[in-house]
Amino acid sequence: MQSQTFSPAAMARTLRLNSIFLVALLWYPAAAGAAADDPGASMFSFNGFGTLGVVHSSEDKADFVSNPAQPKGAGFTDSWSATPDTKLGIQVKVALTDRLSAVVQVMSQYQYDGTFRPDLEWANLKYQVTPDLSIRAGRIAIPTFMVSDSLNIGYALPFARIPVEVFAQLPVTHSDGIDGSYRMQVGDATNTVQVFVGSSDAKQPFQGTFDIHDLYGIVDTIEYGAATVHVSYQTLRYDLRFYGLVLADQNPQRIATIGAGYDPGKWYVTGEAIRVPDDAFGLFYGGYVNAGRRFDKVTPYLGYARTGMTQAGLLGPAAFINQDTATLGVRWDFMKNVDFKAQLDHTRRFGGINQYFLNQQPGFQQSGTVEIFTLLVDFVF
Repeated sequence: MQSQTFSPAAMARTLRLNSIFLVALLWYPAAAGAAADDPGASMFSFNGFGTLGVVHSSEDKADFVSNPAQPKGAGFTDSWSATPDTKLGIQVKVALTDRLSAVVQVMSQYQYDGTFRPDLEWANLKYQVTPDLSIRAGRIAIPTFMVSDSLNIGYALPFARIPVEVFAQLPVTHSDGIDGSYRMQVGDATNTVQVFVGSSDAKQPFQGTFDIHDLYGIVDTIEYGAATVHVSYQTLRYDLRFYGLVLADQNPQRIATIGAGYDPGKWYVTGEAIRVPDDAFGLFYGGYVNAGRRFDKVTPYLGYARTGMTQAGLLGPAAFINQDTATLGVRWDFMKNVDFKAQLDHTRRFGGINQYFLNQQPGFQQSGTVEIFTLLVDFVF
């Protein structure tokens, strides 16, 4: 009976309705203005971000995509493609009271249906209980990775995109639920603990759905000077379907990550590792390391990422991703709030069924090498 009165799925349905109300509230200043403590100050703040990019793949018998929710990319369909990385986002924040605030983020990127139709990425209310304790409800970012809050903001990333070897293990970015965050000082270090609960529904190409239920997690982030350590653990169940075929039904998954970064200014190094036991697909490990050196406005960088399956699941021995990638790139901050990135990825595929190479044609080899070349401009405003 308790699971019927409180479950992430039921709660998420309520929060989705609240998110719709929240969007209306944010775009109706007269209603929100009544709650403002200082009528002379603007309650609203607007920010935006985007990426304009093109990708080339040397593999002409399949399409490279940066997210398995994209139905096509670079390679077979188009030698050069703008669909993997191009996006535009708008974020609106409003201070309802000294403690209560709200945020809505809408983003347009290439989606499962072959359009750039805008989607609601964030929509939540935040209550600042104390200066160090806050609670949010609504649509929020899933804090799996070190860069989860800025995953879609290319300007905030040191590389062109988070390595797919890590992102493949949970390629969704938000959930409908509740989280709480508590920050504490431990000597000169800041320790932030976040707990969250929710669910997420995501549509996929080929009439697919990827629905997450019973999502629970905890994250601990420690910041000490130029160093950051990020540890997360979450459990969930998911359903996966394509063309009406059920590949997974209430399949359990337990995701653990640990990441660390050091950025004293002139240079940086960052990396992350992930472990994902999955009853249907098997036990997967993944990780990456990336380092760069800043020369005024130009930052060359190197990276390496690897992922693979160490234990088969119920669906068989074929891994949905099994590869490594060596990366060479450069970032040029040529204007205020604007950067240019050029990145070359040399990927070695070791077999399996690779979900980041879609539209596979006759003659496509699951094992072999491929070069992915990316050119993009990131901006924030």
